[in-house]
Amino acid sequence: MANQDLLSTQGLHLLALLGHMRRGERGFTKAIDDVVQRAHTLIALRCQEPLDLPALAAELGVGYSNLRHSFMARVGISPRRHYLNIRIQKAQDLLINTTKSVKEIADILGFESASHLSKQFKCRVGASPHDWRKKLTEHHR
Repeated sequence: MANQDLLSTQGLHLLALLGHMRRGERGFTKAIDDVVQRAHTLIALRCQEPLDLPALAAELGVGYSNLRHSFMARVGISPRRHYLNIRIQKAQDLLINTTKSVKEIADILGFESASHLSKQFKCRVGASPHDWRKKLTEHHR
């Protein structure tokens, strides 16, 4: 009977330990989610600046590799791809809502040149910024 009591006690301790670990994992997961959300927000707010992921990771209090892997796991794309996607979305917004040239938009968003913006834009959108704007303005007439 003493062995059975000992096994029951060990089983209860094991269950308590597992419950504690799960609660800890939820806390850890929430901390990672918070870091990823903050990174997501800061990348969006600073999209016109060059992306310095090691500096961003340090600002968020995590390692570069940790940030990159956590971001990929939570968002499904790398922080650098997310950064570029946001810049392209902002370029689309400026193309739709302003009469600024592609060069001006490239300067505003921190692209190396208008041709660099055009190349990235065409790769992601399927048309050059000029053609994309022209198609939209013709469609809305």
